[in-house]
Amino acid sequence: MTKHELMARMWPDSFVEEANLSVYVSALRKALGRQANGRPWIETLSRRGYRFVGKARPAASTLRSL
Repeated sequence: MTKHELMARMWPDSFVEEANLSVYVSALRKALGRQANGRPWIETLSRRGYRFVGKARPAASTLRSL
């Protein structure tokens, strides 16, 4: 996802600078920790955006409602 797309989805009615996005991505990386192989879950794509590199699965609450 590009930085622009991410900011538009997260803050649709606000002006947000890239520095704000970097702070939140950093906090998210810290909360997620690292994969078993030592790599981060979120990769930075230089001058483009970010990429989640793990397998995504529904949250437990979503599974219960199915």
